[in-house]
Amino acid sequence: MLKRMTEGYKIRAHIQPENIFNGWDDYALVKVDERKSIRQYEQMVYEALKETFPGADIEAGPQNPWRTHVITPEGDLCQAGGWRGKLAEKVDRVIGEVWESEEWVVYYDTHDFVSRLCEDKG
Repeated sequence: MLKRMTEGYKIRAHIQPENIFNGWDDYALVKVDERKSIRQYEQMVYEALKETFPGADIEAGPQNPWRTHVITPEGDLCQAGGWRGKLAEKVDRVIGEVWESEEWVVYYDTHDFVSRLCEDKG
């Protein structure tokens, strides 16, 4: 039933990878593989949106020129806070839930971390 409700919709989730670590201190970040974490975050957002909006055409990433938005099968643009924006607001909530989970964070294993520190000093 939900698949029929979202079929034909285009969901464009705007993600700013450089901002996902805002608020993290340097001590916490030194243990994080930021590149892998960003890829993991984008993938998890995509998967969560596919699960939440089955049948919709999903794009998640920094390539979207506007903020997160939804395009209806009729071609109407819906943005959070705007007219018919409830669906876009739900997209933003899904993105927020993925971010808050921090399950997308990829840490260096101890060996890689020590190797990286040695390379930086050498």
